[in-house]
Amino acid sequence: MVAKIVQGRGFRGVINYVLDKNKAQLLYAEGVRLKDKDSITHSFITQNQMNPKITKPVAHISLDFSMQDKERLTDKVMVGIALEYMQKMGYENTQYIIARHHDTDHPHVHLVINRIDNDGKRITDQNEKFRSTKVCMELTKKEVEDGRNPYYFYLLPPAKYSSRLVGHKYHSVSRA
Repeated sequence: MVAKIVQGRGFRGVINYVLDKNKAQLLYAEGVRLKDKDSITHSFITQNQMNPKITKPVAHISLDFSMQDKERLTDKVMVGIALEYMQKMGYENTQYIIARHHDTDHPHVHLVINRIDNDGKRITDQNEKFRSTKVCMELTKKEVEDGRNPYYFYLLPPAKYSSRLVGHKYHSVSRA
C-alpha cells in the first residue's frame, strides 16, 4: 500500500474530483450531509469556519494497492483499511469521505478529510508524510507477519468498519 497526501485550500475542487469520476463510488462518510456534492462540500466548509485561521484545511489522501490484490480488495476491506490508516494517522473526531475509483488497473481509494476537527481544533500535519510512510509500513509488516500476504505486501486485514454506505453508488446515496 502506498499513500499519497495532498493538502488543499478548498473542498469544492477535491469533492468534485473524487465524486465526479465516471467510475467513482462513495463507500463511506462521516459527519457530512449526503444529499449531493454541494451538500457534502457545504458540510466541510461549515466546519472549516470554526477555525478560519487554517489556510489549508483539506487533506486529500489516495491509498493505492497492487493490481495483483484487486480481487481480494472488496469495498468493505478497503473501507476497513482506510479507517485503520486514518486512526493510526490521528484523523479522528472529524469529517471525511472515502470513495473508490475504478479508473486504473490498480485498486485505490480517495480520502477527503477535514483538518478542522469537530471541536474546531486543527489536526496536526506535522511530519505527515513521514508518519504516513511509517503507518503504511507498519500495516504491511503486520500483514506479512500474520502470514496472510507473503508476496505482494499490499493487502491488509480489515479494521473494524461500518457497513453504512459500503457498496452504494454515489448517486444512490441519500440521508435516511
